[in-house]
Amino acid sequence: MTTVVAVVLTYNGRDQAIDCLRSLGESDWPQLRRVLVDNASTDDAAATVAHEFPDVEIVRAPTNRGYAGGNNLGFAQALAGPCDHVFVLNDDTLVDPEAIRHLVNAMSGGVGAAAPLITYEAARDRVWYAGATYDPRRLHPGSMIGYRQRVGGVGARTTTDRFSGAAVLIPRPVLEAVGGFDESLHFLYEDVDLSLRIRAAGLSIVFEPQAIVHHKVAMTQGGEHSPTSFYYGIRNQLVVADRHAPAPAFRRTLRSLAAVGIHVKRLSHAGDRRSSARALWAGLRDYRRGRLGAWSE
Repeated sequence: MTTVVAVVLTYNGRDQAIDCLRSLGESDWPQLRRVLVDNASTDDAAATVAHEFPDVEIVRAPTNRGYAGGNNLGFAQALAGPCDHVFVLNDDTLVDPEAIRHLVNAMSGGVGAAAPLITYEAARDRVWYAGATYDPRRLHPGSMIGYRQRVGGVGARTTTDRFSGAAVLIPRPVLEAVGGFDESLHFLYEDVDLSLRIRAAGLSIVFEPQAIVHHKVAMTQGGEHSPTSFYYGIRNQLVVADRHAPAPAFRRTLRSLAAVGIHVKRLSHAGDRRSSARALWAGLRDYRRGRLGAWSE
Protein backbone atom coordinates (compact mmCIF):
# COMPACT_ATOMS: atom_id res chain seq x y z
CA MET A 1 0.00 0.00 0.00
CA THR A 2 1.24 3.46 -0.90
CA THR A 3 2.25 5.55 2.10
CA VAL A 4 1.24 9.21 2.09
CA VAL A 5 2.77 11.70 4.51
CA ALA A 6 0.68 14.82 5.14
CA VAL A 7 2.84 17.81 6.11
CA VAL A 8 0.92 20.59 7.87
CA LEU A 9 2.79 23.82 8.57
CA THR A 10 1.52 26.15 11.29
CA TYR A 11 2.51 29.48 12.77
CA ASN A 12 0.30 30.58 15.65
CA GLY A 13 -2.55 28.66 14.07
CA ARG A 14 -3.17 26.11 16.83
CA ASP A 15 -6.93 25.81 16.48
CA GLN A 16 -7.03 25.65 12.71
CA ALA A 17 -4.11 23.18 12.67
CA ILE A 18 -6.09 20.94 15.02
CA ASP A 19 -9.09 21.14 12.68
CA CYS A 20 -6.87 20.26 9.70
CA LEU A 21 -5.27 17.29 11.47
CA ARG A 22 -8.68 16.10 12.61
CA SER A 23 -9.95 16.16 9.01
CA LEU A 24 -6.92 14.12 7.97
CA GLY A 25 -7.75 11.63 10.71
CA GLU A 26 -11.05 11.01 8.92
CA SER A 27 -9.35 10.17 5.63
CA ASP A 28 -10.19 6.84 4.02
CA TRP A 29 -6.52 6.35 3.06
CA PRO A 30 -5.13 3.72 5.47
CA GLN A 31 -1.39 4.34 5.08
CA LEU A 32 -1.22 7.94 6.25
CA ARG A 33 1.41 9.62 8.40
CA ARG A 34 0.69 13.10 9.74
CA VAL A 35 3.49 15.59 10.37
CA LEU A 36 2.99 18.98 12.02
CA VAL A 37 5.71 21.59 11.56
CA ASP A 38 5.48 24.29 14.23
CA ASN A 39 7.18 27.36 12.78
CA ALA A 40 8.22 28.82 16.17
CA SER A 41 4.65 29.53 17.28
CA THR A 42 3.88 31.23 20.59
CA ASP A 43 0.41 29.71 21.05
CA ASP A 44 1.48 26.27 22.32
CA ALA A 45 0.43 24.68 19.03
CA ALA A 46 2.96 21.84 19.23
CA ALA A 47 2.16 20.95 22.83
CA THR A 48 -1.57 21.01 22.23
CA VAL A 49 -1.31 18.84 19.13
CA ALA A 50 1.00 16.38 20.92
CA HIS A 51 -1.63 16.00 23.64
CA GLU A 52 -4.62 15.62 21.32
CA PHE A 53 -2.95 13.56 18.56
CA PRO A 54 -0.24 11.30 20.03
CA ASP A 55 0.38 9.69 16.64
CA VAL A 56 1.17 12.99 14.88
CA GLU A 57 4.89 13.54 14.29
CA ILE A 58 5.91 17.03 15.40
CA VAL A 59 8.81 19.10 14.09
CA ARG A 60 9.60 22.28 16.02
CA ALA A 61 11.44 25.03 14.15
CA PRO A 62 13.58 27.19 16.48
CA THR A 63 12.73 30.29 14.42
CA ASN A 64 10.03 31.18 11.91
CA ARG A 65 11.49 29.88 8.67
CA GLY A 66 8.64 31.05 6.49
CA TYR A 67 6.44 28.90 4.30
CA ALA A 68 9.33 27.48 2.29
CA GLY A 69 11.71 26.72 5.14
CA GLY A 70 9.01 25.33 7.38
CA ASN A 71 7.69 22.98 4.73
CA ASN A 72 11.22 21.84 3.87
CA LEU A 73 11.63 20.75 7.51
CA GLY A 74 8.45 18.74 7.08
CA PHE A 75 9.75 17.19 3.86
CA ALA A 76 12.91 16.05 5.64
CA GLN A 77 10.82 14.42 8.38
CA ALA A 78 8.56 12.76 5.80
CA LEU A 79 11.41 11.35 3.73
CA ALA A 80 13.19 10.02 6.83
CA GLY A 81 10.54 7.30 7.16
CA PRO A 82 8.09 5.34 5.02
CA CYS A 83 6.90 7.72 2.32
CA ASP A 84 5.74 7.37 -1.28
CA HIS A 85 4.02 10.76 -1.60
CA VAL A 86 4.07 13.99 0.42
CA PHE A 87 0.78 15.82 0.82
CA VAL A 88 1.52 19.50 1.45
CA LEU A 89 -1.23 21.34 3.35
CA ASN A 90 -1.81 24.78 4.79
CA ASP A 91 -2.99 24.58 8.38
CA ASP A 92 -6.15 26.50 7.43
CA THR A 93 -7.46 23.70 5.21
CA LEU A 94 -9.91 20.87 5.75
CA VAL A 95 -9.53 17.69 3.71
CA ASP A 96 -12.44 15.60 2.46
CA PRO A 97 -12.16 11.91 3.45
CA GLU A 98 -11.76 10.71 -0.16
CA ALA A 99 -9.33 13.44 -1.28
CA ILE A 100 -6.06 11.55 -0.78
CA ARG A 101 -7.37 8.48 -2.58
CA HIS A 102 -8.36 10.53 -5.61
CA LEU A 103 -4.99 12.30 -5.69
CA VAL A 104 -3.05 9.03 -5.46
CA ASN A 105 -5.21 7.58 -8.25
CA ALA A 106 -4.35 10.59 -10.40
CA MET A 107 -0.68 9.66 -10.26
CA SER A 108 0.70 7.92 -13.32
CA GLY A 109 3.89 7.92 -15.34
CA GLY A 110 5.11 11.43 -15.98
CA VAL A 111 3.00 13.12 -13.29
CA GLY A 112 5.10 15.28 -10.98
CA ALA A 113 2.32 16.64 -8.75
CA ALA A 114 -1.44 16.27 -8.27
CA ALA A 115 -3.54 19.24 -7.14
CA PRO A 116 -7.04 19.00 -5.64
CA LEU A 117 -10.06 21.21 -6.16
CA ILE A 118 -9.88 23.86 -3.43
CA THR A 119 -13.05 25.61 -2.32
CA TYR A 120 -13.68 28.37 0.17
CA GLU A 121 -14.33 26.76 3.55
CA ALA A 122 -17.01 29.35 4.30
CA ALA A 123 -18.65 28.87 0.88
CA ARG A 124 -18.01 25.31 -0.20
CA ASP A 125 -19.97 25.72 -3.41
CA ARG A 126 -17.44 28.32 -4.60
CA VAL A 127 -14.09 27.58 -6.22
CA TRP A 128 -10.84 29.03 -4.94
CA TYR A 129 -8.52 26.85 -7.08
CA ALA A 130 -9.43 24.59 -10.00
CA GLY A 131 -6.10 24.67 -11.80
CA ALA A 132 -4.15 27.76 -12.76
CA THR A 133 -2.52 29.41 -15.74
CA TYR A 134 1.04 30.67 -15.57
CA ASP A 135 3.62 31.52 -18.21
CA PRO A 136 6.72 33.36 -16.91
CA ARG A 137 7.33 34.81 -20.37
CA ARG A 138 4.13 36.86 -20.19
CA LEU A 139 3.69 40.14 -18.34
CA HIS A 140 0.59 38.93 -16.49
CA PRO A 141 1.25 36.58 -13.54
CA GLY A 142 -1.51 34.18 -14.59
CA SER A 143 -4.70 33.37 -12.72
CA MET A 144 -6.53 30.60 -10.91
CA ILE A 145 -9.08 28.87 -13.09
CA GLY A 146 -12.68 28.99 -11.90
CA TYR A 147 -11.91 31.53 -9.17
CA ARG A 148 -15.09 32.26 -7.15
CA GLN A 149 -17.25 30.37 -9.65
CA ARG A 150 -19.62 27.59 -8.66
CA VAL A 151 -18.13 24.16 -8.06
CA GLY A 152 -20.66 22.59 -10.41
CA GLY A 153 -18.94 24.17 -13.38
CA VAL A 154 -15.59 22.44 -12.78
CA GLY A 155 -14.66 19.95 -15.49
CA ALA A 156 -12.74 16.68 -15.54
CA ARG A 157 -9.15 15.85 -14.60
CA THR A 158 -6.66 17.82 -16.67
CA THR A 159 -3.11 19.11 -16.68
CA THR A 160 -2.45 22.58 -15.32
CA ASP A 161 0.39 25.09 -15.35
CA ARG A 162 0.92 25.20 -11.59
CA PHE A 163 -0.38 23.89 -8.31
CA SER A 164 -1.33 25.86 -5.21
CA GLY A 165 0.87 25.38 -2.17
CA ALA A 166 -2.27 25.30 -0.01
CA ALA A 167 -2.74 21.64 -0.99
CA VAL A 168 -0.76 19.40 -3.35
CA LEU A 169 0.44 15.79 -3.51
CA ILE A 170 4.06 15.32 -4.68
CA PRO A 171 5.74 11.93 -5.20
CA ARG A 172 8.84 11.21 -3.16
CA PRO A 173 11.10 10.67 -6.22
CA VAL A 174 10.11 14.11 -7.54
CA LEU A 175 11.04 15.86 -4.29
CA GLU A 176 14.31 13.95 -4.18
CA ALA A 177 15.15 14.87 -7.78
CA VAL A 178 13.83 18.44 -8.00
CA GLY A 179 14.15 19.57 -4.39
CA GLY A 180 11.73 21.34 -2.09
CA PHE A 181 10.65 24.96 -1.89
CA ASP A 182 13.12 27.78 -2.46
CA GLU A 183 13.74 29.29 0.97
CA SER A 184 15.07 32.56 -0.45
CA LEU A 185 11.49 33.41 -1.48
CA HIS A 186 10.29 32.89 2.12
CA PHE A 187 6.59 33.31 1.38
CA LEU A 188 4.48 33.37 -1.83
CA TYR A 189 5.42 32.12 -5.30
CA GLU A 190 7.43 29.19 -3.89
CA ASP A 191 4.65 26.98 -5.25
CA VAL A 192 4.92 28.62 -8.68
CA ASP A 193 8.70 28.22 -8.67
CA LEU A 194 8.49 24.53 -7.69
CA SER A 195 5.74 23.95 -10.28
CA LEU A 196 8.01 25.33 -13.00
CA ARG A 197 10.97 23.27 -11.80
CA ILE A 198 8.81 20.12 -11.93
CA ARG A 199 7.67 20.95 -15.44
CA ALA A 200 11.26 21.75 -16.49
CA ALA A 201 12.12 18.18 -15.44
CA GLY A 202 9.67 16.93 -18.09
CA LEU A 203 6.84 16.11 -15.68
CA SER A 204 3.24 17.30 -15.69
CA ILE A 205 1.02 18.76 -12.99
CA VAL A 206 -2.47 17.28 -12.80
CA PHE A 207 -5.61 18.92 -11.45
CA GLU A 208 -7.94 16.32 -9.92
CA PRO A 209 -11.44 17.76 -9.28
CA GLN A 210 -12.70 14.70 -7.39
CA ALA A 211 -10.19 15.44 -4.63
CA ILE A 212 -11.62 18.30 -2.58
CA VAL A 213 -9.97 20.50 0.03
CA HIS A 214 -11.64 23.46 1.77
CA HIS A 215 -9.53 26.54 2.45
CA LYS A 216 -10.01 29.32 5.01
CA VAL A 217 -7.90 31.49 2.66
CA ALA A 218 -4.90 33.39 3.97
CA MET A 219 -6.00 33.53 7.61
CA THR A 220 -2.43 33.41 8.92
CA GLN A 221 -1.32 36.36 6.77
CA GLY A 222 -4.30 38.57 7.60
CA GLY A 223 -6.14 38.00 4.36
CA GLU A 224 -5.50 37.89 0.63
CA HIS A 225 -4.81 41.66 0.54
CA SER A 226 -2.57 42.15 3.58
CA PRO A 227 0.65 44.21 3.45
CA THR A 228 2.59 40.93 3.65
CA SER A 229 0.91 39.66 0.48
CA PHE A 230 1.74 42.89 -1.37
CA TYR A 231 5.41 42.83 -0.40
CA TYR A 232 6.12 39.20 -1.24
CA GLY A 233 3.65 39.18 -4.13
CA ILE A 234 5.41 41.88 -6.19
CA ARG A 235 8.95 40.87 -5.25
CA ASN A 236 8.65 37.15 -5.76
CA GLN A 237 6.47 37.38 -8.85
CA LEU A 238 9.24 39.25 -10.64
CA VAL A 239 12.05 37.10 -9.21
CA VAL A 240 10.39 33.86 -10.35
CA ALA A 241 9.62 35.25 -13.81
CA ASP A 242 13.26 36.33 -14.24
CA ARG A 243 14.53 32.91 -13.17
CA HIS A 244 12.37 30.87 -15.48
CA ALA A 245 12.14 33.25 -18.43
CA PRO A 246 15.34 35.32 -18.62
CA ALA A 247 14.81 38.46 -20.69
CA PRO A 248 16.59 41.67 -21.72
CA ALA A 249 16.46 44.68 -19.42
CA PHE A 250 13.65 46.40 -21.31
CA ARG A 251 11.49 43.28 -21.07
CA ARG A 252 12.10 43.04 -17.33
CA THR A 253 11.11 46.69 -17.00
CA LEU A 254 7.84 45.96 -18.79
CA ARG A 255 7.24 43.04 -16.43
CA SER A 256 7.79 45.32 -13.46
CA LEU A 257 5.39 47.96 -14.76
CA ALA A 258 2.72 45.36 -15.51
CA ALA A 259 3.13 43.77 -12.08
CA VAL A 260 2.89 47.14 -10.33
CA GLY A 261 -0.28 47.95 -12.25
CA ILE A 262 -1.91 44.68 -11.20
CA HIS A 263 -1.00 45.18 -7.56
CA VAL A 264 -2.11 48.81 -7.52
CA LYS A 265 -5.55 47.64 -8.66
CA ARG A 266 -5.56 45.19 -5.74
CA LEU A 267 -4.96 48.03 -3.29
CA SER A 268 -8.64 48.96 -3.53
CA HIS A 269 -9.42 45.70 -1.67
CA ALA A 270 -6.82 46.20 1.08
CA GLY A 271 -8.01 46.92 4.59
CA ASP A 272 -5.05 49.21 5.32
CA ARG A 273 -4.27 50.77 1.95
CA ARG A 274 -1.44 52.96 3.20
CA SER A 275 0.46 50.09 4.81
CA SER A 276 -0.18 47.85 1.80
CA ALA A 277 1.06 50.55 -0.60
CA ARG A 278 4.26 50.95 1.44
CA ALA A 279 4.72 47.17 1.40
CA LEU A 280 4.23 47.12 -2.36
CA TRP A 281 6.94 49.69 -2.99
CA ALA A 282 9.26 47.98 -0.50
CA GLY A 283 8.84 44.71 -2.39
CA LEU A 284 9.60 46.38 -5.72
CA ARG A 285 12.65 48.09 -4.24
CA ASP A 286 14.01 44.83 -2.79
CA TYR A 287 13.44 43.06 -6.10
CA ARG A 288 15.56 45.67 -7.85
CA ARG A 289 18.27 45.35 -5.20
CA GLY A 290 18.24 41.57 -5.34
CA ARG A 291 17.30 41.36 -1.66
CA LEU A 292 15.54 38.08 -0.87
CA GLY A 293 14.65 36.14 2.26
CA ALA A 294 12.39 37.37 5.04
CA TRP A 295 11.05 40.92 4.85
CA SER A 296 12.58 43.30 7.37
CA GLU A 297 9.64 45.67 7.76
